Amino acid sequence: MRHPFLLIASALLLVVLAVTFAASGAFAADDSAVYVAPLIVALKPYIDVIVQAAIGAAVIFTAGLVQKYTGVKVSQNALDKLRAAAATQAGILVAGAEDNLSKTVISVGHPKVAQAANQIIALLPDAAKAVGATPESLQTLIVGEVGKLQAISTGGPTATATSSNPDGSSTTVTAKG
Repeated sequence: MRHPFLLIASALLLVVLAVTFAASGAFAADDSAVYVAPLIVALKPYIDVIVQAAIGAAVIFTAGLVQKYTGVKVSQNALDKLRAAAATQAGILVAGAEDNLSKTVISVGHPKVAQAANQIIALLPDAAKAVGATPESLQTLIVGEVGKLQAISTGGPTATATSSNPDGSSTTVTAKG
């Protein structure tokens, strides 16, 4: 026998079905009809679990087939590597600028951003291929990271509040957001 576990599980399932069927009152009083509604109600939790497992297996099987025939497999690890590399390149761009790029407009297509994207592709070709990253998509990631760094370096808006104290003096508080 190749799979004794399956044989034992099948036999156990048949015993459970027989006991459930007999205990559910599925037989009519005159034994001429069999009512299956009580049996289905009794088995519904088990049917639900089996259906959910079958759907999960089908999804995994389908994903495997798609990868096998198309070669497409998005790896979260590869995506994380590219995001980290984009953040690093953005940090290099900001640190290398005189004004931390706080007053400079950086957009997709900027020569320094294009150079940084090409460097990422040169350093991480497998990760870029795994997620289908193009130089333009990497430039978009880099520009987004530069924007985050610019927001941090400018400090955002400044708010000032003044309050009067009971002794007649005033207190001024300035906060940067």
